[in-house]
Amino acid sequence: MTALLDVRNLKVSFVHGKQSRPALDDISLSLERGRTLGVVGESGCGKSLTALSIMQLLPSPPARIDGGEIVLALPGSSRDLLKLTGKQMRNVRGRDIAMIFQDPMTSLDPVYSIGEQIAEVLIAHEGLSRADALKRAVELLRTVGISSPEQRVRQYPHELSGGMRQRAMIAIALACKPAILIADEPTTALDVTIQAQVLAVMRSMQQSLGTALLLITHDMGVIAEMADEVLVMYLGRIVERGAATEVLEQPAHPYTQGLIASLPSLDMPLGERLVPIQGTVPSLAAIPSGCRFHTRCPHVMDICRTDDPGMRAVTSGHEAACWLVGRSP
Repeated sequence: MTALLDVRNLKVSFVHGKQSRPALDDISLSLERGRTLGVVGESGCGKSLTALSIMQLLPSPPARIDGGEIVLALPGSSRDLLKLTGKQMRNVRGRDIAMIFQDPMTSLDPVYSIGEQIAEVLIAHEGLSRADALKRAVELLRTVGISSPEQRVRQYPHELSGGMRQRAMIAIALACKPAILIADEPTTALDVTIQAQVLAVMRSMQQSLGTALLLITHDMGVIAEMADEVLVMYLGRIVERGAATEVLEQPAHPYTQGLIASLPSLDMPLGERLVPIQGTVPSLAAIPSGCRFHTRCPHVMDICRTDDPGMRAVTSGHEAACWLVGRSP
């Protein structure tokens, strides 16, 4: 199946004066129609930066794209988003690619009603009148499960609960039926019940529209429930990728193993402690040589400190950047 979005060897750095610090190094991923790609990792690993790069919303300065391609392939057209003008990219956002941002309270404009914010997208991309756009806004709020949408459409973000604000963000993102939806930590700060409802709305919308979903999260449970494939990122690089079930059940990289081992489970014996990943993520100013995870890895070897292993095949379609992959016991 042809990918709707193909990110190839993306490199991003932060520039301060004459200094340049790599933030994303050789990131490649692809999204197919109706499929969900999960991206996981600790805070600061580059998940959100990857999404902002795709949307061309990087803070510039200090962020700068140093190389790569971001190819959007829709019926009848194929374009490298990095070569588009600002006006062309504004036409892509919301219509072809939409994004649910991490914090709906800060992403929604507090001085405009929910209906006006949904209508703005429809007016800009579909040429609807304000009256027709507001009618569609009511329908969209009803579709994402918000009760009394005729009333909610006139309310402001501060008048809605966290779950409702997140649903409103989904309504805005799906207003023009985009081919690709990027969801950046869509369930952060929501309780478990609301989280399940938000995920159900996203899954329903994806199934009905055939949308490709890039799901960014630190929650392995969300990945297990939603993702077809998963990328694990650490310090600006992809360290493991493969089918979600295989990566979660048979993680090959020590970092992925550590993320999974640090999660609580219902079948844990009473009194058993979680196993955290030791140490902290190094700063971009002091990226370790060799394998970037070697300063925290419980299986570190001498070669890890000097040589980068690159991606190594675990099984067909599953690979990890670790010297232990393929190594005899």
